[in-house]
Amino acid sequence: MKRQLPRLLWLTRSRHIVVTTHKNADPDAAASTYIVHRVLGELASSSWIILPEGLNEVAKKIVAELGVSDAYMGPEILLKNSLPPRTLFIIVDTSSSTQLGSLRDVVLDKPYIVIDHHRPGDLVRGAYASLICPWIRSVSEIVYMIGEELGGLDDKEALLALTGILYDTRRLMYIDDHVFDIVKSIVKQIGAEGYRKAVELLSVEMDFSEKVARLKAAQRMRITRIAGYIIATTHVSAFEASAARGILDLGADVVFVASRNKVSRIVARAKPSFIRETGVSLGRDVMPRIAECLEGGGGGHDAAAAAEGKRSPLRCLGVAVRVLRELLAR
Repeated sequence: MKRQLPRLLWLTRSRHIVVTTHKNADPDAAASTYIVHRVLGELASSSWIILPEGLNEVAKKIVAELGVSDAYMGPEILLKNSLPPRTLFIIVDTSSSTQLGSLRDVVLDKPYIVIDHHRPGDLVRGAYASLICPWIRSVSEIVYMIGEELGGLDDKEALLALTGILYDTRRLMYIDDHVFDIVKSIVKQIGAEGYRKAVELLSVEMDFSEKVARLKAAQRMRITRIAGYIIATTHVSAFEASAARGILDLGADVVFVASRNKVSRIVARAKPSFIRETGVSLGRDVMPRIAECLEGGGGGHDAAAAAEGKRSPLRCLGVAVRVLRELLAR
């Protein structure tokens, strides 16, 4: 990272910066955009955070309670107004251009930088520069390290980074030495009370619609057994990721959840034990095939990935199961 950081800093100087991320930004994306906006934005002529479809419910709670909600703007400011010359986009926590939603064409028409922890997608090919660390659990870790290189984060920013790390590691369920060292450094700065605050900020009661989506997903679920593993497929109209987590908790090893609104979408989740025992990566091995079926794009991590496109997602659920069957037969 230290080799790539100087180029990122050079590119941000004397430019107008727009920091953005994927649709329905989660706490990791919310923390990362804010810290990049604050840290790298200080080097630029001006800086804004502009999100294609706002924040998810957990992220909304976090930024509201920390008093930084006003920093996040919707896409209307870009779509209705011309950008100043020498505008540079910084895209965080996003590997595929389809995840940019209504900002996609605007972003791809300008120079941009990618800071991400997913397996590289199509955005990297057109980037002026990139800082991609797929072995790191959250982008909040990456931007925390950038902040430390540039003089450190204040307590609020460190707390925000901690919420992003805890969210993407499922409260440190997915942990390694790197995550542990960064969390230890943050807690040393903000104290045990700060850690308790981060956990509290991430606690949001499911609303009625999300509960119903989970129950419908379970009701519609189809189960396939492959090589001793339970593969579940289902469909909902919203809350795909929440439905997928719920089905994993019910006992599935891998789950694919389809939805179709303005676009078709398939979200995939797997248990860490499945990834560890099989060596299969949803982001690397499965999602490209699903994205091809959907005639769109996608990507993600070993145990969490998603794809979007225009074709029916229900027929692509069969492709997902077939790909897993092929992979596990090797």
